[in-house]
Amino acid sequence: MSMLKYILPALAVAGQAAAQSSCSAATTTIQNAGDASALAACQTFTGTIAIATGTTDNIALDGIRKIQGSLIADNVTQLTQMSGSSLETITDTFDLNGLTILSTLNFPRLTNVKTIRWEALPALQGLSFTTGVQTASSVSIQNTQLNSLTGINLQVVDTFFIANNPYLNQMALQLGNISTSLTLEANGRNLSAVFPNLQWAFNMTFRNCSTISIPSLASVNGSMGFYSNEITSLIGPNLTSVGGSLSFVSNTMLTNISLPKLTTIGGGFQIANNTELKSIDGFPSLKTVGGALDFNGNFSNVSLPAISDIRGAFNMQSTGDITDACNNFKSLSGQNNVIKGKFTCAGSQVKPGGAGTTPTSSGSSGSSTSTSKSAAGALDVSSSAVMGLTGVLAAIFGLFHAQKPTKDQLQVTAMTKPDETYFQSIPWCANVIKEPNFVVTPTISRQYKESTEDALFAETLKTDDTIRACLSLYKRPAPGVILIDEVRTLLSLGYRLNGYPNLCHGGIVATIMDEAMGTLLTVNKALEHATLVTAYLHVTYLKPVATPQSVLVTARFKQIKGRKHFIEATVENGAGFILAKAEALFVSLAKPKARL
Repeated sequence: MSMLKYILPALAVAGQAAAQSSCSAATTTIQNAGDASALAACQTFTGTIAIATGTTDNIALDGIRKIQGSLIADNVTQLTQMSGSSLETITDTFDLNGLTILSTLNFPRLTNVKTIRWEALPALQGLSFTTGVQTASSVSIQNTQLNSLTGINLQVVDTFFIANNPYLNQMALQLGNISTSLTLEANGRNLSAVFPNLQWAFNMTFRNCSTISIPSLASVNGSMGFYSNEITSLIGPNLTSVGGSLSFVSNTMLTNISLPKLTTIGGGFQIANNTELKSIDGFPSLKTVGGALDFNGNFSNVSLPAISDIRGAFNMQSTGDITDACNNFKSLSGQNNVIKGKFTCAGSQVKPGGAGTTPTSSGSSGSSTSTSKSAAGALDVSSSAVMGLTGVLAAIFGLFHAQKPTKDQLQVTAMTKPDETYFQSIPWCANVIKEPNFVVTPTISRQYKESTEDALFAETLKTDDTIRACLSLYKRPAPGVILIDEVRTLLSLGYRLNGYPNLCHGGIVATIMDEAMGTLLTVNKALEHATLVTAYLHVTYLKPVATPQSVLVTARFKQIKGRKHFIEATVENGAGFILAKAEALFVSLAKPKARL
C-alpha cells in the first residue's frame, strides 16, 4: 500500500480517476483486491506490479492496458484467480511461480509480453486468453496442469521451453521461426506437437512426445534431437540442413525416419537405441556429416546413397546382420576417403554400443575396425541441442589431438553416458554440465550391488517414473588442495515420487539431499578409509517440488572439525529457485586425512 497512497492523490488532482492515463512506481505491491482496484484508472503503469505473498483475495487488474515493466506473483499460495480485463501489453516479464491453488488466469486482451515465465502452478488447467498472446521473446511454462496452450499464438519466438506439464497432450502452434531454442520435455504422455508453419529454428529438442509434425521445416542452424519419444514416424519433407548435431535416441516405438531433402549435418549424426527401427534408409540426399556418425540399435539395413563426406569417427553396431552395410562403408573409409575418422562396424551384437565402445567378439557379422591417422578421432556425438562452440569446432574439424583415455576414464564414461545424454538435451542442465570447473563422476549409490547396499537408489528409485536419470559432478580442487568441497547432482524426478498430486514427497526431497551429501563424501579419496554416519539432517522446505521435472542438488562442505563433517545442501530448479535446503552433520569413526 505504500506506493498506492501516493498514486491515489495524484488521481484525485486530475479531477476524475478515469481521466488519469498513467502511473509509475519502481514496485507496487498488491496486498488485496482493494489495492488492485485502486490501479484501475492507470491505463499505463510504469514499473513492477507484485502480488504480495500473503494475498488471499482474487486479484483483478482491470483498467490497466499496459504495464511498462513486470507483473510478478511469487509463492502466493492462497491466490486462486488472477485477471486483467483490459491488459494488452507487459513489456518485461509475466512471472508466476509457486501459486499452488491458482486455477483461473483470465487476460482476454493480452497480446504482447516480452517474457512468460510460469512455474509450479499445479491447479492451473487452462488459459482464458481470448485474443491470445501473439508476440513474446521467451516462454517458459513448467509444472502446471495445462492441457493445451490455447491462448498462446506466437509467430516468432527466441526461446520456447515447455516441460513437466503432465496433462499437456495437445500443442498446435503457428510458430514460423525459433531464433534460440525449442524444448519440449516430460509433458503429457500423449502429447501431440504440431508446428505446421515452422520453417526455421536454431536448436530443437523433443522429448516424451507421441506425435511430432514439422512439415514446413527447412533449416535448423543449430542442433536437433529426438529423445525418448513415443512417435512411430518422423517425417520432415522439406528439411535440407542441420547446422549442428542431429540425434534420434531411445524412441522405442519409432519405425520410420524420412528426411528426403536433407543434404548437410554440420555436427554429429546419432541414431541410437531406437529398438523398433529396423531400417535406416530415409536420408537419400545426405552428403555431408561434419562430425561423427554413430548408429546403434536393432537395424539390419542402412543406406546413405549420396554420402560423400563424414569428417569424424564412424561407429555402426547392431543386433542385426549388417554385413552388406559394413562392407559398403568400409570401402569408403580411409585418410583421403569419404570417412575420415576411426571406422567401427559390427553386426550380430548382443549389446550394440555407441561411439567409443568396442564390439564384442561374439558378434561376427560384418565386424570391422580401422583408424585413420589424420582422422578427427573417436569423437562422441553430442546429444545436446546447445553444443558449445569449442565442441562444435572439435567435432567438425578435429582440432584437438586425441589422447588415449585411461581405464578409469573409460569406466566413468560407460557408467555416466546414458544419464549425461539425457541431461545434455535439457538446456539449463547442459549448461551445468559444461561448467569448466566441474568433472562428471559416477554416482556410486546408483550402481547395483549384490549385497543390497544402495538398493534404494540403485533399484527401487531407478525407474522411468521415479528417478530416471542421475548425474553427479564434482568441483575441481584448487592446486595443492586435496579435499573436493562441492558436488552437484542432476536428477530427473518422476510422478511416482509424489505425495500430493504433482508434488514430490517431502521425504524424497530430504533423501536426494542426503544422497548428494553422501556423494560428496564418496568422491573424497582422502576419506575413503573413514566410516561416516549421519548424526542429524535438518531440512527446510521453501517451495513445492513439482513433478515431473529435473532438479539440481548441490552439496558443500561447510566445515570439518576433527571427526565432525558439517555439510549443507540445496535443491534448485531450472529457473534458479531454491526449493529446499538442508544442513547435516556426519561423524567419522576414523580420523580423516584431509582438511579444508
